[in-house]
Amino acid sequence: MESNGGTDPARPFNGTRPTKVVKQATYDTIEDIVKHSGAKFPTWNRADPPGLTFNSCEAGSQKGTSYYLWLEGSAITDPKASTKSMEAHWESQGYKIGNIFDETDKPSPGIDMYATTAEGAEVSFSPGTNGSSITIKSECTLDPTADDRPSPSTNPTP
Repeated sequence: MESNGGTDPARPFNGTRPTKVVKQATYDTIEDIVKHSGAKFPTWNRADPPGLTFNSCEAGSQKGTSYYLWLEGSAITDPKASTKSMEAHWESQGYKIGNIFDETDKPSPGIDMYATTAEGAEVSFSPGTNGSSITIKSECTLDPTADDRPSPSTNPTP
């Protein structure tokens, strides 16, 4: 289990935000990445997020829940241009850019880029000529309702 809080400035809310707010931020982040990716993510459905899972996390010394989602998308013809565009967009949103691994010289050309949102969610975008992907791990929430799987009737609305 990893720590998600304390005095870590990358995780400013330290578990204090309610489930509804964390879900809303998670879904908003995914939609924003999909919109700016240049790829199509046909399985993304905010009303019923595919493959949404729950992870244990810690905020300070308390156990909480974070959400994880991985989406597979279409190919990107120019992964370098897509990465530069996403990096600029993320920086404009206050994200802290992490590692960027350029593997455009490999048999399956692509790039993996990582960042942390201003709220503390960890995101990745991997544009490639054979397909793309997005992952997100939300900030930790200590809200006890966080382990309820979102459904069309409980999801945050856009």
